[in-house]
Amino acid sequence: MEKLNKEILKNKEVIIFDLDGTLINTINIWNKVDYLVLKKYNIKLNKTIIQDIRDNYLVNNTEDNIYLKYSKYLVEKYNLNIDYESFYKERITISNKLLKDIKPKQFVLKTLNELKRKNYLLILATSTTNNEIELYKNNKYMKKLFYYFDLIVTANSEYILKKIRLNKNKFIVVEDSHIGLLCASNIGIDKIYLENKYSKKDYDLINRITEYKLNNFLDLYKIIKKI
Repeated sequence: MEKLNKEILKNKEVIIFDLDGTLINTINIWNKVDYLVLKKYNIKLNKTIIQDIRDNYLVNNTEDNIYLKYSKYLVEKYNLNIDYESFYKERITISNKLLKDIKPKQFVLKTLNELKRKNYLLILATSTTNNEIELYKNNKYMKKLFYYFDLIVTANSEYILKKIRLNKNKFIVVEDSHIGLLCASNIGIDKIYLENKYSKKDYDLINRITEYKLNNFLDLYKIIKKI
């Protein structure tokens, strides 16, 4: 990976942002959600293991309603005395409480505002459910974030390429996880890895498939200001 510079972004027209872990600090919240739901059924795992289980599932499964299917996977894996749809609802109930006051990361809003001023097309691509999206939109901090995006999709990058008929060389993805970067890599989109402590375990894998690296949104903001 090389350090991102303004010349790279000068040649791009569309920037795709991931949500969880990239624009907002939610990875540990989702670890806590799964920890609390599983604990209720006497499955006690530390949060690092929980994150590994979720990451491994998500990297190997890309179907619709991914978190409903993930709930089914957990129920079956641990032979829980609950149907997976009820487990999924419990997961939503807990997440709603923990996510209600979430804020964008520092310098995210300033960065998005500067990108719009420079006429970039901004896309939010996330596996977050519609339930969480609506929750965020009612959050006084988060509703400002959604204002900057031209398109919000709960789908992968390939879908976006089909929807927006531009050469894929005009796209670049900002992601914090190996899973998201791998999806973009599979279809040949340039990628920016935004450093995240929860992804350090995958750093070698990330380094192999990712072109550019950023430490934080302040660095991105400074680069954009120079364009």
